[in-house]
Amino acid sequence: MNFEYLYDETEKPLTRYVTFVTKKNRYDFGLFHTQQFNGKSLVVSLQSLKAALMASDDVYRSDYWIKKLEIDEEDIEVVKEFFKNSLSPIDSLLTQY
Repeated sequence: MNFEYLYDETEKPLTRYVTFVTKKNRYDFGLFHTQQFNGKSLVVSLQSLKAALMASDDVYRSDYWIKKLEIDEEDIEVVKEFFKNSLSPIDSLLTQY
């Protein structure tokens, strides 16, 4: 074998797929809540296949996720509101596993 495993973990993530529209744009997201990534969720734009690791406190750091997820400037507040309601602290998600 030409490689050595440094980490190999299997778990059941809590997964949510969401599509919504604003006045001019459509957004398709996959949200993967897991115990990995220091409590952050993996948020994937299903249109661009770009992703960001986010927790509820990252919603207020919009400069971090706007470019990564290709959010139109006029939709920032709408998408921010969606993430505020969708991203929970990891402690509240663990009870759902």
